[in-house]
Amino acid sequence: MTARARFAHFLLWHGDTAYRRIWFVAPQMLALAGLAWLFTRQVEPGAPGWGAPPPGWSGGPTTPRQPKPAEQSPAAIGVAEALRNRALNDPAALRELTARADAGDANMQFMLATIYDGDMKLGKPQDWDASKAARYYRLSGEQGMVYGQANYGLYLVYGKFGLARDLQAGFAWLSKAADAGLAFAQRHVGIAYRNGVGVGVDGVKALEYFRKAADQGDLYSKVELADAYWHGRPPYAQNRAEAVKIYREAANDPSYASAARMVGWAYMNGDGVSQDKTVALKWFRDAADRGDANAKSMIGDAYWNGWPPYPRDHAEAAKWYRGAAADPDQAGAARMLGMALRDGDGVLADPAEAAIWMRRAAEKNDAHAQAELGIGHFFGKGAYRQDYREAFKWLQKAAAANNESVAQRLLGVCYMQGYGTPPDPRQGVFWLQRASANGDREAAKLLRQFR
Repeated sequence: MTARARFAHFLLWHGDTAYRRIWFVAPQMLALAGLAWLFTRQVEPGAPGWGAPPPGWSGGPTTPRQPKPAEQSPAAIGVAEALRNRALNDPAALRELTARADAGDANMQFMLATIYDGDMKLGKPQDWDASKAARYYRLSGEQGMVYGQANYGLYLVYGKFGLARDLQAGFAWLSKAADAGLAFAQRHVGIAYRNGVGVGVDGVKALEYFRKAADQGDLYSKVELADAYWHGRPPYAQNRAEAVKIYREAANDPSYASAARMVGWAYMNGDGVSQDKTVALKWFRDAADRGDANAKSMIGDAYWNGWPPYPRDHAEAAKWYRGAAADPDQAGAARMLGMALRDGDGVLADPAEAAIWMRRAAEKNDAHAQAELGIGHFFGKGAYRQDYREAFKWLQKAAAANNESVAQRLLGVCYMQGYGTPPDPRQGVFWLQRASANGDREAAKLLRQFR
């Protein structure tokens, strides 16, 4: 392997989990053939949270000495990597690697840290040691090793493996690596500015770093830019054509189903592209097949309503709704599945299970599901026991939606009669009038009776 190839392998090995996995299961030549694709492969990070530094750690980065050019050359890195690979199974090599790391070699420090790093999954699980990994990442980072800076920053940012966290120090280390040009560090600095973690919220600065990372092929950052164009977040003016262009780029990666779904939304509504519902459904199906719950719900709607090229098929729709509703945030899919189970439409009727899905949707503020629970508890129908307090709670939530006139009418009755709440005729008249204005004839009759 040439020095240039070893350097490319080093960058990918320590910046991309997928690459490391493939390296272990495929021949070396196959892995090298996939370098171009793997270099842009990114894994969406978890939500950051920071706190205090663990004992014995510095509160922030120290002033690094300037490494000699030869110290971090591809050749030097290759030597350190080769020793690290032998050290995984050779105690003598591990002792040599440790000695050279303790003598101050930044490359050896970084490689030794990767053995102790449980995220890397290189060494044996019994050898993983977060404190040692963090220490050697820090030592290499102090000498200008950008991956050491970034990895140490992430240890502080995410409090990996139970270590305490430090917002400001973690952000400072990540910033050093980001300003040195490391794409995944730029992405994480963008996230920090976006969420206000370790630094004040600054959407413009966040997008500045996302742009830097995106220009190096970081797909997470590209999606952030696409979202900025889609919504018109400063400094980007709303430009949905540009957003769709970037979403398409990200959608080529199997991990970014959400980008494929956004292309589907664009075609469904004619945003930035000519409206074409058939093309939209192709993109939704692509995203759904990759696991995107929102897209699964859209395919369910297509089968439920019979949108070409999908035939009207409520049994198939219920399958897609069930798949989507496994995501707790998919209130619409949960409500549609509840309706199908309630009515035996495409599935065997099951009022008890229907009530479970309706409640899940209602708890996620789906107004129709809230009305379903309120009406069910008001009358004690189906799987719902009569319970005016429970009815009042859900009717009050549902009544905020103008299209839930029945909920508005029954809420008015609750106030007039004192069902589940102290009597309040003034509120009762208000909600009956609201229901009547929204087309509920029974509400108009009740108004005449109560007067």
